[in-house]
Amino acid sequence: MIPVFVLGYYSGSQNISINSGSYTAQGNNTRSAQVYVRSVSAPGRLSVGSRSRHSPLKERRKNSQVARFCVFLTVRAMPDSIAAGPRKRGRPVSELHGLRKARGAFFTPPEICSYIAEWAIRSGDDHVLEPSCGEAAFLLEAANHLRKHGPRDLFLQNQLHGIEIHNASADAARVALARSGFEASIRTSDFFDEAPKRQFNAVIGNPPYVRYQQHTGGARAKSLEAALAEGVRLNGLASSWAAFVVHAARFLKPDGRLGLVLPAELLSVNYAAPVRRFLLQRFGRVRLVMFENLVFPGVLEEVVLLLAEGSGGANSFEVYQARDVAGLAAIKAGSWKEHRPEDGAKWTPALLEPSIFDLYQRLCNEGLETLATWGQTYLGAVTGNNDYFSLSREQAAKRGLKASELERISPPGSRHLRGHRFTDAAWEAMAESGARCWLFYPRRAPSAAAEQYIAKGQKAKVHEAYKCTVRSPWWRVPLVKCRTCF
Repeated sequence: MIPVFVLGYYSGSQNISINSGSYTAQGNNTRSAQVYVRSVSAPGRLSVGSRSRHSPLKERRKNSQVARFCVFLTVRAMPDSIAAGPRKRGRPVSELHGLRKARGAFFTPPEICSYIAEWAIRSGDDHVLEPSCGEAAFLLEAANHLRKHGPRDLFLQNQLHGIEIHNASADAARVALARSGFEASIRTSDFFDEAPKRQFNAVIGNPPYVRYQQHTGGARAKSLEAALAEGVRLNGLASSWAAFVVHAARFLKPDGRLGLVLPAELLSVNYAAPVRRFLLQRFGRVRLVMFENLVFPGVLEEVVLLLAEGSGGANSFEVYQARDVAGLAAIKAGSWKEHRPEDGAKWTPALLEPSIFDLYQRLCNEGLETLATWGQTYLGAVTGNNDYFSLSREQAAKRGLKASELERISPPGSRHLRGHRFTDAAWEAMAESGARCWLFYPRRAPSAAAEQYIAKGQKAKVHEAYKCTVRSPWWRVPLVKCRTCF
């Protein structure tokens, strides 16, 4: 925890002068501590650091430029890491990056944080909640947009609220806010343990994305119960974000605003149908911002921005398609496209122009058949790591693997499947060209060469992939029956 102590207050009509930089706070108990001044505003509050109570400041000047302020001075403790110097606004604490990535969370681009905060903040008196706040990227932007709504003494502890389950991230959030001259109420807690109070004008953030395979046990039970409390019944395939959306809405005032970064699967997956129905029943207006390009560096997951507000229900939702985060700046001048979905239907048709979607529906009704008419379709073998399990002829020979430890496969991907048939001759031609046409598949006890290859996989942590952890032994891929068309 970061200790925060109020040393004293200054109140008066005259100006006093102080520099940005480092100072010594000398207490009545003769103890002193180095403090750091991030910035000085006029009029406003000044955050610096020390551990002594009711202590005067003894100034140690660092430069010749003197900033003036008046009316109110608050001295608060900051760790030495803050005094290392200013950092870019809204960025997470760098040393927490590895910790957050390890648990499946990724940093939201600052342009998205700023856009959602600007949309959600309508008044300088708004109260804002960021559940699962991480390092407070959204709260920082909310604080800055609150400040833009008029000159005011921004203390904001009663207006900015965050909930974070991880102690280290909660501490980092407090540090990040303090560095920017703000203070918020950050609770270390599981969001699903929080009893909802409809007290917030805006709930904003980026919910954690945990797939159903890892979203298990008590965490899953709490999330499903929270969604059910709002009348939303989710099935066993629901990822963590689905219940998060429903629970977050329970903290809003009736005219409040919900701005979240969500996986694009909101539009299409069956388990999200209750969430789609809930959004249109709960809010008076629902808007989605979609992106043509991936916007999270190093993450392949497509996302949408959910902007929902008001109450009373809506018959339709609106969509805006931006190329990337830079396109967010042009949304005000752009046109939103309205789509009226059927009850429980997927929202993906909103991606099409209305005339094209009408043509698609006519074709479906008049001249097309479903694949189910011709037979059953399903996934082929799922390895968990194609680069490891699929081998070229040369790779298999170099490893010394026996023919009985290999299975012929259609190489990963579908670019080579461009006709009605995939023949033996086509397979042989691909094998000769170096394609990965063999699957590592020891049927019995592995040979010495296979044991070495298994050890290589364990060293590379291949066995820790989810699909490998749910089978025994991890290196034997479950095969599917070869269907008639092959």
